[in-house]
Amino acid sequence: MVDPEVIPPTPELWQVYGRHVARMLQLGPAFREEHCDAHFIALSGAPHAALNQAALFGAATKRNAAAVAAAIGDGGQPAILAVSATVAADVSTTLERAGFLPAATF
Repeated sequence: MVDPEVIPPTPELWQVYGRHVARMLQLGPAFREEHCDAHFIALSGAPHAALNQAALFGAATKRNAAAVAAAIGDGGQPAILAVSATVAADVSTTLERAGFLPAATF
């Protein structure tokens, strides 16, 4: 049983979420996934943002941001891109150049 008092580090939680969402989206018309220690990409290829997700987390760099932005751009579908508060602020420039706009944070 998982101890609810023990919370894994944020990057590990993002990795778990990334694998989970990829399994949910894998039957999409043009599924693509990529996972590493600083980002995940899970794109179903369907024309709805909720069905195409990616995230930058942990020690994500401009290089991770560029890879995620390129994957989303190459697929041509709308996507939700989450950026963890743990990511360095300088990735925002890379994302803005790729056409991403910041949304409200919660």
